[in-house]
Amino acid sequence: MFNYRQPKQPKTMITPNNYGYSHCFIDDDSQMILEWEQNGCIPTPELAAKAKDTALLRGKEAARSKQIRRDLAKVSKANAEIIKNFAAAKTTTAQGNKRQFDSYSNMFNGMDKLEADYELSKVRRSQRLAEIKASYQDSVANLRSNSNHRQRAAAASTN
Repeated sequence: MFNYRQPKQPKTMITPNNYGYSHCFIDDDSQMILEWEQNGCIPTPELAAKAKDTALLRGKEAARSKQIRRDLAKVSKANAEIIKNFAAAKTTTAQGNKRQFDSYSNMFNGMDKLEADYELSKVRRSQRLAEIKASYQDSVANLRSNSNHRQRAAAASTN
């Protein structure tokens, strides 16, 4: 099972199903001592041969277990390296995705700003046209009023 102490610091945990207690007891040496004791502590050729064979076998098994321990240590180190590389790759990918998202976000924000500026300029243009039209209408109304006033004044002066 893999776990993390802190960000980017992986650790490997072994979680056996025996709650951390070893279920492997090698007690043949104790059995041979008991056998020797039961014989009245008198060494027998059978016990000597059995002890020699067991010692030879256990020596080979000890050498094999030492090699297994070294190999398991290599596996654990490799697992930690794999986790470290995976975390680095995941971080790099996440940062790349964030940069890509930020780029698209900036692009869309820029487009929204352009659209808002366009809409604002369109509104301002419409307002300016409305002001010009109102000014034009006022000017035309004043000219008509002045023209009507002059016509009335001219008609009144001729009468």
